[in-house]
Amino acid sequence: MIEHAGQLNVLIGRKLNELESTLALNERSGRDAAFQLIATGLGQRLMDDIRSQAQSILNELRESSQRGGRRWAQDIEFGRVGMLTMTAFTIALLFVVWALARREISAREAKRRTLVEEQRRLEQEVATRTEELSELSTYLQTVREEEKSRLARDIHDELGGILVGAKMDVAWAAQRCKAALPEVAEKLARAVVVLDEGVELKRRIIEELRPTLLDNLGISSALDWQVRQASERAGLHCELNLADLDLPPSVSIAIYRIVQEAMTNITKYASARNVDVELLGDEDGVSLIVHDDGAGLPAGVENSRLSHGIVGMRQRVRALNGTFKISSRPGSGTTIEVFIPLPAPDARASEPAAPIGDGEPAPRSTAPAAARAENTVDVNQVAR
Repeated sequence: MIEHAGQLNVLIGRKLNELESTLALNERSGRDAAFQLIATGLGQRLMDDIRSQAQSILNELRESSQRGGRRWAQDIEFGRVGMLTMTAFTIALLFVVWALARREISAREAKRRTLVEEQRRLEQEVATRTEELSELSTYLQTVREEEKSRLARDIHDELGGILVGAKMDVAWAAQRCKAALPEVAEKLARAVVVLDEGVELKRRIIEELRPTLLDNLGISSALDWQVRQASERAGLHCELNLADLDLPPSVSIAIYRIVQEAMTNITKYASARNVDVELLGDEDGVSLIVHDDGAGLPAGVENSRLSHGIVGMRQRVRALNGTFKISSRPGSGTTIEVFIPLPAPDARASEPAAPIGDGEPAPRSTAPAAARAENTVDVNQVAR
């Protein structure tokens, strides 16, 4: 196309020269000479050559444009194919990623379900084991109470009879020897005193094993005697607010043992001066509060598994479907709060009395004073 453009430029130059020559001849020789030059057909041939070269250039331009169009169409088609290919590849890649993500999600969900099921199984197993241990602990506490009752009965029946018999015989011998053998009578009188101490020790052991007041006069009298005795031995001032309640034997012994354990801890570790015990109840349940003004519990000991006394109190309450709370601040003392729901009156009436041993009910007595009187012997009466 450049060659045709060069030739076209030459032809145009010739045509311009031919026009200039015609105009110059017209000016010099007139119109006839100019028409004679025109009639030679030189200008016509030059114009035909110019048109031919222009047409060649146009043809080349048209062909070039068509080639560019075809090339552009091919490029567009190639781009369309490439785009389709890339789109298909992207879709395939997204599908693969989706499949992998779904598989990963499914694996995680399966793992989560497995963990949840395993956790549920472990929680159920722990709950089962906890329930079994709780039942075992309750059973052991029940067996322990029965053993204490049996031991208290044996001591009361056997050792009590032995001590009373020995005291009667010693008292009788002391009365007989009083005039003839005063020294022997004095020794025998000391033996009577020792036997009285043994009887008192026997009575105290029996009360520790199985309080007769609890079975005969109820929980209020038993707690009153227990707290006052413990406070007197430890030099504590006690304040009691005990309602006169008629409780089932299982609830009564649980409350008595809780107060007994609390008083033991207070006298041993609290360094307290005052202790308050409150026992209240209604148709819904019975509440117990024991508070002292001692040094308080060490941090974390209320939840420690090694605090067997607290664990035992909590287990006694849990066995009766109650709530147990112990709170303490250093230097502010310790407070134990217990609430035990009471069964319906008909169910309470059907509950058997607490045995003192081998399923036999505890022997009836009126008070510790009456219990002391049962083994007291009048020396003069024996002598007579």
